[in-house]
Amino acid sequence: MTPLPTPRTLLTSLIDTVTSTLPTPSQQQVNEPYSAPDNPLKNLPTSHRALLTTLHVLFPPPMLLQALDLLDRGLVTRLIFPPSHSSQSPQNCHGDDGSKGKAPEVYPPQAHIHLPDLPASATSSPTSEDIERIENEKRRGMKMYLVRSSQPTKGRYAAGIGTVYHVHVESWNCSCAAFAFAAFPASSYNVPWNLEQDSRQDYEMGMEEEKEEEEWEFGGLSRDGKDGGDGGGVPVCKHLLACVLGERWSEVLGSYVKEKVVSREEMAGYGAE
Repeated sequence: MTPLPTPRTLLTSLIDTVTSTLPTPSQQQVNEPYSAPDNPLKNLPTSHRALLTTLHVLFPPPMLLQALDLLDRGLVTRLIFPPSHSSQSPQNCHGDDGSKGKAPEVYPPQAHIHLPDLPASATSSPTSEDIERIENEKRRGMKMYLVRSSQPTKGRYAAGIGTVYHVHVESWNCSCAAFAFAAFPASSYNVPWNLEQDSRQDYEMGMEEEKEEEEWEFGGLSRDGKDGGDGGGVPVCKHLLACVLGERWSEVLGSYVKEKVVSREEMAGYGAE
């Protein structure tokens, strides 16, 4: 008798199956009036639409709908620190007089000077090789997500941008309270921690994972839901799920995720918050 898959394995398989069947979004034609894009998930084959219903049932309802709503409202931002930025020195923000925070002034003013047009080679669109190189740098670079809260702010901070949560897909973490309660439920309060783990077994497991080809798995680097973990499910919240769907279903939902390439100092600042 074949054993049932763990929730972690089942969710990984379902998301990967939907990923392999997602259609490519149609491009907007030139010189045509802009029209809002249709629901990209409506073009799924009929045989795979039931997978969305299965995901909706497996996640605590209505988490899947809330995650898709965050993407639809443009509340998810991906911060990328490409590897090439690590070799670049930070920009000098000091003026000639040693003052900070002031951009150097240009004399004479250039506002009314008509410069000649640039040659065609300088204004040409990037080639497919350039686009592929940029995408490879983004994939290899350090990433984190900022997800704005969908709840409206109240009181004296109503004019602000609201609460922003930090999400790390690879290490599987979100700074919201819902993820903390999911990771440490009340049912595990009286369960003692197993601090006597076999270090040799952990070392051999780590060596085997390094030899294997890196594959995505629902839950990232966490041990939740694995055979060597606590045997339970994988903690998740709507913010983390929205980032996972925007990353794994990037062919269709990737346009709903904003991207921002940041410097080393900016990434460190976001990580320290």
